[in-house]
Amino acid sequence: MTQERRPFVGRNKTETYQRQVQDLKYSSWQKPYLDAMLEINPDRLIDRVASAEAAIQLRLRELADSPDSQAERQCLADARNGLLVLKKETSAPPSNYGVSSRVSSPSPE
Repeated sequence: MTQERRPFVGRNKTETYQRQVQDLKYSSWQKPYLDAMLEINPDRLIDRVASAEAAIQLRLRELADSPDSQAERQCLADARNGLLVLKKETSAPPSNYGVSSRVSSPSPE
């Protein structure tokens, strides 16, 4: 079975990405959040996450005096948690999945 290799297409040029951006309910912070969550280049990921965190913080300050913003506040909390998970997973050293963490000592004879 052979697999054809598809040329790399940047996510900003895909129809799906464009549709997702257009459908955002809270675009002031959701676009930077989506950019961070979809970033595959490790060199750009740190900047994307920082931009998303800044946009979320700014929006939380804007909503500080708004009593009718519970739904968006929940979305913001979920997004912050998503970024925390992303940062944790991308900063963790690769695991040795399937390899025993115990080092066996040579048995005395």
